[in-house]
Amino acid sequence: MNQKEAKTKYGRRIQRCNGCYAAFYLMDMWLGQGGSFYCENCKDDTMFHFEEFTQNIDLTKLPSLQETSEETTQCQNPFARQV
Repeated sequence: MNQKEAKTKYGRRIQRCNGCYAAFYLMDMWLGQGGSFYCENCKDDTMFHFEEFTQNIDLTKLPSLQETSEETTQCQNPFARQV
């Protein structure tokens, strides 16, 4: 996964605004002090947009964005009948 694909995948996560508590895609939010995210309506001049935030880190190194095999992503139901 390259940096652009990682940014797209990470940006599609849903996050609640700490100001109005409405849910937004992370790519549409601003990062505030203490790692809090805010929407466009609740942001202030001290915050920076998701685009700025993602330029300074390598998203491909995040464990949640690592490519996994299909076996590990399937949910295993311990109560399912074996056929």
